[in-house]
Amino acid sequence: MPSTEEKRAAIINRLAHALRDQGLGQTGLRGLATLAGTSDRMLIYYFGNKETLLRDVLDAMTAQISTILDEHLGNAQWDEDTLLKQLIQFGISTPFKPYVQLWFEIVGLAIRAQEPFASVNRHLNQNWLDWIGQKLVPEARHRAEPLYITLQGELLYRMTQGSDDASSGKS
Repeated sequence: MPSTEEKRAAIINRLAHALRDQGLGQTGLRGLATLAGTSDRMLIYYFGNKETLLRDVLDAMTAQISTILDEHLGNAQWDEDTLLKQLIQFGISTPFKPYVQLWFEIVGLAIRAQEPFASVNRHLNQNWLDWIGQKLVPEARHRAEPLYITLQGELLYRMTQGSDDASSGKS
């Protein structure tokens, strides 16, 4: 019989795939339960509330993306321009587009101060700022936030323009 942690992990995995592929259209508790193949009561049992559930799912997705980026970038530290170019390349690549699209859905809801998305967005922003800071050379770490802001703008522009050309724009 699977443990509570194994059941939580299975739910997180199913929801991560569903949200990546389908977006945030079904983020009511019942919709999430359907996507997870369980009941809304079981989601509350395992996660306590919808905010914790979404935060755990999005944290898991962030960890997956970070791992993939770490594998590609290695342990090297980068100057600001090179790291930005690398992150834009990933952001517009076919495997990462669904993650970026989901990210911008969350940002849009956060802008409207809709919870739990506003607090989840702040949490995810901090995670990414920390990750970017670790990837920058020490003398550029203070530039993590401007780099992150530039990355968001560049990806948003490209996504809304339908640009798949990694050489277009600023990169």
